[in-house]
Amino acid sequence: MELSRFRPDFVYINQGGTFDFQVEPGLVAWLRKTSTPFAFICQANRADTQLDPPTAATSREVLGLARSIFFVSTHNLRLAERQIGAHLPLARIVQNPVEIPLHPLPWPTADSVRFAVVARLERHDKGLDLLIPALAAALGSDRDWHVAFYGRGPDEPFLRALAATHGIADRISFPGFQSDVRAVWQEHHLLLLPSRHEGCSLAMLEALACGRPVLATAVGGVSDWIVAGENGFVCDETDVAALTSTLRRAWSLRATWPQLGIGAARTAARLDPNPECALLAALPS
Repeated sequence: MELSRFRPDFVYINQGGTFDFQVEPGLVAWLRKTSTPFAFICQANRADTQLDPPTAATSREVLGLARSIFFVSTHNLRLAERQIGAHLPLARIVQNPVEIPLHPLPWPTADSVRFAVVARLERHDKGLDLLIPALAAALGSDRDWHVAFYGRGPDEPFLRALAATHGIADRISFPGFQSDVRAVWQEHHLLLLPSRHEGCSLAMLEALACGRPVLATAVGGVSDWIVAGENGFVCDETDVAALTSTLRRAWSLRATWPQLGIGAARTAARLDPNPECALLAALPS
């Protein structure tokens, strides 16, 4: 295999999911055979991932062989430990790069409330099928609000139809992908992040860096970055009823959003502008 010809001194494995190595048995066998040191970074984890006993045992073994294991959120690390039934004492939390200036924008002057969703348009993982009925139930069509879904994805037709079904199609727009994140936050007040699964949302970190509060479900990196009443609102359950309640609470407190934006910028001061240096420094020699 290519790795044998290349003969690396160290293998650094960037995984979309925590247990993606399970679908690469050849790689795992090669690492075992050659005793090549390796490390993982796990970019996401899913609460609905259930490992059968043999898979959990293999995962414990392989993760135990790694020189380092990096996660992008505390939530995903603790979830992984529950899934394999063991502690991961070498695990560390690292931050992905946030590639925008780390200073806040002025608060938008628009009179109407403008929410933004910055995400792949995928209904399940991103919780967008929960958000639209929750917006309809919490805010309806008699209040002055609008939400823009920035992104592309296979579920845009479904989301348009769902908005029409709930009578709020005129309150939702789909401007597509926007490469200039700061341009989004020049015009919008609050990020909506209703995900069922996350690693550590870059959209969340970017919103904080721009001085915008976040309303999010308690998954992935949300618990590391969002504190209710300081820089946003946290929905403890990923269902329509809980999102509806959280949206109503946020709406009733909208006069506090500029102050929450100041708190968001204060939180963003924790962001490392060069997290790759910290990660490389943490790798064993």
